[in-house]
Amino acid sequence: MLAIAPFSPTAAFIRLLAAKVTLLPLVTPVLAYAGLSVAKDLPILRNLGWRIVVVSLVANAGTFICGTLIAEFFH
Repeated sequence: MLAIAPFSPTAAFIRLLAAKVTLLPLVTPVLAYAGLSVAKDLPILRNLGWRIVVVSLVANAGTFICGTLIAEFFH
């Protein structure tokens, strides 16, 4: 954050480098790590049953909706 702040002498150079990076190269390692993490706990998830899937989906939807409402409020 400090390296790209307007008062930083490296801001212009880093901004040029960051403009070339797309979303996919940043998201791919995160998704791979998440997949490995879930695969590691797959036997435990099977024992919990289908209800944990419903709880997870509701929690994620609630987080997304509340985050959207907060963003719209402060926008």
